[in-house]
Amino acid sequence: MIDTARRADRLLGVDYSYRYTDGARALKELADSGAFGRVTFIETVFHNAYGPGKAWCNDPELAGGGALIDLGVHQIDLALWILGGRGVNAVHGSALRRGVPVGRGAIDDFAIAHLELEGGTVVHMAVSWEAHAGRDCLIRTTIHGTDGGAEFRNVGGSFFDFETERFHGRAAERIATESGTWLGRGILDWVERLTASRAFDPEIEGSIRITEVIDAIYDAHPAQRRSAEPVEAGA
Repeated sequence: MIDTARRADRLLGVDYSYRYTDGARALKELADSGAFGRVTFIETVFHNAYGPGKAWCNDPELAGGGALIDLGVHQIDLALWILGGRGVNAVHGSALRRGVPVGRGAIDDFAIAHLELEGGTVVHMAVSWEAHAGRDCLIRTTIHGTDGGAEFRNVGGSFFDFETERFHGRAAERIATESGTWLGRGILDWVERLTASRAFDPEIEGSIRITEVIDAIYDAHPAQRRSAEPVEAGA
């Protein structure tokens, strides 16, 4: 798709929707300003107590994957975006279904990853469907740096309400609170980009890095690949 867009000189984008939250933007601004010092570790999670409600999501030929590509793509993007798109030196991880490792093409319900980035930052990610989370969902991205830290998290198990705090030692400062106000910003941003220019923007090439990370996690257990047969939700 990127090659086609480049040849046709047409704009192509991906809706990494959580970039448009006030909290994520605040974290990026702090990281860009050097407020965290050297970022040593980012922990990011998205645990969903529900499985997807569409039948095609459990058909490997149509879905192409499970929780990792559904939820993990956003968490990986958020960490790399906050840090300014650093390169990924190494990927360690596993995608599982019912606790059993699976490879590319399977419908995973849990995935974990350990990413080693340029500059030494480590990112740890965990995502899941049908999680025993004690709430509808748990969404959190926590930054640890030599000069400070911060956390972007959902409130009360909501998929749409978030709060963000900045940390310095034992002190915490609330810097953003939102209740679904960020929804639709991705569409507005896309309209603005199209209005400004429909020409190819190489920014989209950053999506390749995220896809490569996801493929590396799935390929950690190639011998465990499942046949492309539909599975029942929650099975």
